[in-house]
Amino acid sequence: MSHLERMTRNAEINRKPVTVSVGLLKMALEEIKMQRVTGDTFLTKAAIATLEDALEKAGHS
Repeated sequence: MSHLERMTRNAEINRKPVTVSVGLLKMALEEIKMQRVTGDTFLTKAAIATLEDALEKAGHS
């Protein structure tokens, strides 16, 4: 699979919404924050911001 094909597939996957419990989102957020040993990467910051935004929109910040 070419790099372009992989990027296209990943873009399609990233647009699919999923439903998870608030508890799972909170646990995932805490786990990510605890694993930040070597500093934040771009993806770590993006994941944290996305989880916090989802929790805020759900009224569970």
